[in-house]
Amino acid sequence: AAFSNDAAFSNDAMNFSVAFRALCILSLFCVCPFVIQAQVPVIFDTDYGAFIDDIFALGLLVNCGDLLDLKMVVSTSEDPVRSGKCVSKYLELANRSDIPVVVGSTFPPYEERGSVCAVPGWIGFALEDECGDYDFPSSNSTDAVSGLDAMAQLIVDSG
Repeated sequence: AAFSNDAAFSNDAMNFSVAFRALCILSLFCVCPFVIQAQVPVIFDTDYGAFIDDIFALGLLVNCGDLLDLKMVVSTSEDPVRSGKCVSKYLELANRSDIPVVVGSTFPPYEERGSVCAVPGWIGFALEDECGDYDFPSSNSTDAVSGLDAMAQLIVDSG
């Protein structure tokens, strides 16, 4: 008799477990549409133009507006002004001239760098032909302040 009671208890527990899991899954479908996901604010510091990685990264940031809020792009490279011009051109082509582009710092001397960045002439600039003569549009450039000052001000203003 004890065995049959254990089996009944086991079936009840299993039924409860299945019902509880179903209720949890159902609640996800009912509650999740009402949960508002906030965009994550991003400041992108880039050596845009030297290698393809930052070109792809900027493309992803610009096209992930549902998840990420690109607040500013800072160009930091061997030639940060040229890098910034290329970023500005890309943002203009992507219809995102609303994103400010600021000029960051120049890379340190070769002897202070590591990896492939320490080899003189190795980096180059892949997009020279594409944006070498492009100029910052007034809509998204903040030439008056350094990239570091602009980032600091953006962070302070964000609360």
